[in-house]
Amino acid sequence: MSGASTAAYLARRAAQKERVRILYRRALKDTLNWAVHRHLFYQDASDLRERFDANKHVTCSVFKDLGLFGDVAFFFAGFSARS
Repeated sequence: MSGASTAAYLARRAAQKERVRILYRRALKDTLNWAVHRHLFYQDASDLRERFDANKHVTCSVFKDLGLFGDVAFFFAGFSARS
């Protein structure tokens, strides 16, 4: 890898991390807004964190290949509501 391509890769990686961080915070806030009791929120937040950690290896290009664009598509892909 040349220096320019390495810098470009690192810039894309940093941008992706920032998007995921913002998405995670937004998802936590939405979960808190929908939680009726605080103890339900803690369980849902734990489940949300597990889902994010399970998809840690997924890159933005995978979602583009699947036709899923934007943070909203990422958040709702595989989202299962509490039954």
